[in-house]
Amino acid sequence: MNASDLRSMSKAARHQRWVLVIRLRKAGQTLDEIAQQRGRTDVFSICKRYEQHGAKALPDTLGGSGLGGKRPPSAQQKVQVQKLITEKSADQPKMPCALWARCAVAQLIEQRFGFKRQVRTMGSI
Repeated sequence: MNASDLRSMSKAARHQRWVLVIRLRKAGQTLDEIAQQRGRTDVFSICKRYEQHGAKALPDTLGGSGLGGKRPPSAQQKVQVQKLITEKSADQPKMPCALWARCAVAQLIEQRFGFKRQVRTMGSI
């Protein structure tokens, strides 16, 4: 079976693939045999997580930060933030400080766009 992109599969189909990997391992197949047969490169990590934590360790979501997570602001959002910073002082949009420190910019992004950014990344906006 060829490896397919898990991102294009439904949650149930991904879970079924992980369960099959565990079943093959319990049936006595080696990790290399399973990886070759299933076209998977993460067979070892799946089996290790299962051995340590049981079925609850089988992932049921895709990786990544997800919606509203650590995603960078879009180009349009960057322009909006830059415009606010240059046209207003930090106290005008009800920020807790009078100057545009990195923490104030991070709070502005959270207020306006609904996602948090690390303070250390504010110099790159």
